[in-house]
Amino acid sequence: MIAALAYIIHGRLNPPNYGVNATAECLRAEGYTVRRIGSRNSGNYGRNISVRRRSHYVTDLSFWPTRTAAKDYSETDSVPLLTRRNVVFDAEGDLGTYPALKPIVACLRTD
Repeated sequence: MIAALAYIIHGRLNPPNYGVNATAECLRAEGYTVRRIGSRNSGNYGRNISVRRRSHYVTDLSFWPTRTAAKDYSETDSVPLLTRRNVVFDAEGDLGTYPALKPIVACLRTD
């Protein structure tokens, strides 16, 4: 019983990282165009995708191996980049500033 409770609590406190493949699949199902782009950042293993809607740029997403790495990268600019778990958006500030990003956040999925 205690082990099961610990597992549930751990899962809620430390949900799994988002994955590029499942996220891209959801975005495509929602009508976005998704393409992989080359790595611009050292250490993220090239897991970057560009998201467009009707040929208009929406954002780039960088999938980092850990939340700590994503947070560290997002804070290298003078204004921190929007971050969700292990994903860094090409957008400064918070989600409230970018209503167009809300559907993209809703499509973040674990692989």
